[in-house]
Amino acid sequence: MQNLTPPLFSLDVELAPAIEAGLAPQGSRRISPIVGGLFSGSRLRRTVLPRGPIGTSSVRIELSCNASNKK
Repeated sequence: MQNLTPPLFSLDVELAPAIEAGLAPQGSRRISPIVGGLFSGSRLRRTVLPRGPIGTSSVRIELSCNASNKK
């Protein structure tokens, strides 16, 4: 299937070194805190806020942005 919609933004996240968090059914579990980063697209460019550890099966990222109607 061809993607006809351009991406909203690109995400560049800086992670702290991984922390070993024990064993999981699929093997060892590692988590990495988000230190910061940037996200940018054709109409926006903002920062990624620091956040607690993320795992390999789920990611939650907090983005800092300002609402604007500028064109």
